[in-house]
Amino acid sequence: MHKSMLDRFLPIALEPDWRTRADDCLIYGSSIAGAHKYYLATPLVRYRLHEGNHWYGKVPSEHDAMMRRYRKNRLIGFLASHMGYDRSALIDHAVREFESAAAGAELRNLRRYRRAIRNSSRTLCSRLSARFKLERVAHRLRRNPSR
Repeated sequence: MHKSMLDRFLPIALEPDWRTRADDCLIYGSSIAGAHKYYLATPLVRYRLHEGNHWYGKVPSEHDAMMRRYRKNRLIGFLASHMGYDRSALIDHAVREFESAAAGAELRNLRRYRRAIRNSSRTLCSRLSARFKLERVAHRLRRNPSR
């Protein structure tokens, strides 16, 4: 990731919420800032495992899962505000991100994009329009995975 991209959304004022999941800040921040992401089938780094690991191999409790959703919601709200976006407009960015990312990776995440559109505070007509655009892109990716 280029430093110029990081400068668009860092620093993040919610450090205590993200101390053990800082990569989420980079993922969500770069998405909202408009970065192009690419899917690589082969990992380039190894995930460091240690005794005090907070996530690997653990099933979160209902409370932990709820707190993660709460923190993620705060993070996205902070990032949208920090970059001057109306949060409801992020749905348009989600459809463009889905279209710009690698076909194989994004088709696996189609359900998440659908859920983001469904849970948006936009009007029903706007959500249906975004969903239609998303499904049209997904159909095109299924027909021509290599683009």
